[in-house]
Amino acid sequence: GLAAVPALLVLIGRQGLPESPRWLLARGRVDDARAAFAAFGIEADAAVASTMSRRTGSYGELFSAGYIRRLVLVSLVFTLNCFSGSISTVAAPLVLNTVGALSTNASLFFSATIWITALLGVTTSAFLIDRIGRRKLCYLSVIPYGIIALLMAVYAQRSPTFLVIGFYALSYATWLGIAVLVWVWSSELFPTHLRGRSQGVCN
Repeated sequence: GLAAVPALLVLIGRQGLPESPRWLLARGRVDDARAAFAAFGIEADAAVASTMSRRTGSYGELFSAGYIRRLVLVSLVFTLNCFSGSISTVAAPLVLNTVGALSTNASLFFSATIWITALLGVTTSAFLIDRIGRRKLCYLSVIPYGIIALLMAVYAQRSPTFLVIGFYALSYATWLGIAVLVWVWSSELFPTHLRGRSQGVCN
């Protein structure tokens, strides 16, 4: 039931957002596009609006030779991230409870606090992404994640403390880079008219 609360807030908040001007222009709704620009605080007269790209994409173009390689690569990274991200956040309380490292109540508390670590990772990512670039941020995320995972494989079974700390570290490493970058890559690596489709396919 609690999951319905943020969904409701998003639904309410969405009512105040105008459609994308590019989406409106692609459908020939120039006046609506100008109104949308105005809502965003951007002045755009009819001449500017009418000359913007109205090109619409297609799945055929997305899967063409020009984009298929990056589409497969980003989809693969997205898929792998679903495993690593789930292990370090969603599945972690179950693991900790199953191996006896934490009680049920403690596992639930961990489940709540692990997302604070994730938020710290995202905040750090937001600070670094344009300063050091996407690739360096990726390395800064996945290399420590791999090292931590290997250390946990060796030591965590004998040390509940190391196991718990390791999960926090995995969460931070995941959300520091790769968990954010999959969303960035699935849009930035494709032209604007294909981004909606690329996001959908990669996700």
